[in-house]
Amino acid sequence: MIVLKMAGLTKIFEDRNGTSLEDWLENTPNQGTNLQGKRIFYIIKPNFEDNGRKIIKFGTAGNNISKRTSTAAYDRLKSYLAYYGRKNQCPANTPNCKYGVTLYAVYGTNYSSRVAPTQTAVHKKELQMKSAVKSDILNVGRGRERTSWDVDRLLNILKNSPQQDIATGRFRMSPRVAGLNRVARAQRQLAI
Repeated sequence: MIVLKMAGLTKIFEDRNGTSLEDWLENTPNQGTNLQGKRIFYIIKPNFEDNGRKIIKFGTAGNNISKRTSTAAYDRLKSYLAYYGRKNQCPANTPNCKYGVTLYAVYGTNYSSRVAPTQTAVHKKELQMKSAVKSDILNVGRGRERTSWDVDRLLNILKNSPQQDIATGRFRMSPRVAGLNRVARAQRQLAI
């Protein structure tokens, strides 16, 4: 079996103060095509869940892409607008309106069918984050991907432990390379 280390997570967006998800998705040129064919790890705050303390949510999107759904990462972020509403839906002069979602970070890798969903950098990062915030999950009382941790703390975990996609499986190779691999294997066996 051949194991290849692929590219790690790259920063697509990060703002420690946060920005409106709807503005980022709809007012940034080519955002839909920038996320096309990507697996992403994101950190958001649904404004609706702000009951005196910030509830931050993190997650992944785009792990199972097909030709029909190459925009899965974009579609997942867009689904939060349908669920939590848009900030511009707030009636005028209502400062405490809870519609909308605040986006803090999006990191991603290019989708490769040679990388199993459980071997992706975004999946590994999500597991690492869930493990890090495990003690806080009980305080929040919602799923394992929600926390009341500070955004800076989450971003530090995100940056300080690089993850890489790992591609495994059998890959096509030329007869010449296959022959060289057989010779190298035979030489290793003789050395033992």
